[in-house]
Amino acid sequence: MTYLLPEPFDTALRTVRRALADSDLDVVEVLDLSRTIEGMLGVNMHGCTVLCVLPAAARHAYAAIAGLFPLHVVIAPRGRHAEIHILESLQHDEALPPDVMSPVIATQARLVQALDRIAMRESECAVV
Repeated sequence: MTYLLPEPFDTALRTVRRALADSDLDVVEVLDLSRTIEGMLGVNMHGCTVLCVLPAAARHAYAAIAGLFPLHVVIAPRGRHAEIHILESLQHDEALPPDVMSPVIATQARLVQALDRIAMRESECAVV
């Protein structure tokens, strides 16, 4: 799922982090991919940051499903605005019991609600 936020990249990054915090979602790690790309390829790219997100109240409670957490939010510049990408919501996996998937699905729903408050889904933007 992709969102558009009519703010420059640096402002958008702060806005997203604040929206996540207001939704009781913690950013547990920040990956600056622009630095990685520059270091590996010598290409200077501004932006492209991945926020690793967990529910604030349960940072250590999901050890059994550690492979499903943290959720990843990618923020990248798009002209004078910012794009925000999240993975599509997980569908119920028959191999995983509902009690295992429930916290993941609930966290994804909170993540979508947080982003819906601050940005517009790309699919809703008018194509000119």
